[in-house]
Amino acid sequence: MSYLLAQSQLPPPASIREAAREVISRPYYKLDSSTSEDSTPLILEIIRWILRPFQWLFDQMEGLPDAVRWIVVAFCVVLCAALIAHILYTLLKALGAPSARRRISLTDPAREIAPDEFERQATLAETDRDYIGAVRLLFRAALRRLEIFEKRKFRPGITNRELLGRYRSTPLAESLVRFVNTIDLKWYGQVPCEQTDYIACRNEHGRICQYIRESKPADSA
Repeated sequence: MSYLLAQSQLPPPASIREAAREVISRPYYKLDSSTSEDSTPLILEIIRWILRPFQWLFDQMEGLPDAVRWIVVAFCVVLCAALIAHILYTLLKALGAPSARRRISLTDPAREIAPDEFERQATLAETDRDYIGAVRLLFRAALRRLEIFEKRKFRPGITNRELLGRYRSTPLAESLVRFVNTIDLKWYGQVPCEQTDYIACRNEHGRICQYIRESKPADSA
């Protein structure tokens, strides 16, 4: 009796089919779409793509001891990582000019830049950990002090090696060699400049300044 009563309370079959058709036609309800919950994440696919050449190399060395194969592959991984890091470092260094070069132009023809200003900018560059920029600024400050001390400007376009030849027989030779070698290796050679390199050049700059101070009385006598 209750079964017949429940059946009599149900809507007609046509109404049920129409309601079901309306539900499954909604955009968030798609019977033909299947979501693969166990699909591989994108990051794992990228890692597999990166490791594929190394896997190929490992397979190509079949027949060799496994230890040798793993050592060769590990060496290649480290080498590739070092090359990528060097490329990124070079790009970042090329795109983002050192702060010292942004603050001041080392070849500004519009005015005579005082050595104190170069030295102040070198201190700021050292604070920003732009050690090679600080070294170059200190070198420019030392040359400017020498110009003032000798009361004559260096020839435009004079090279660092020409400067070394000019002061080869003076007490300044060793200090200038330190600057030139550091700049050649760390700036033009693209070798990272460490804080110890800057400190060493700062000490040589101090020796140059001391030489100038001590030589003034003798020259003026």
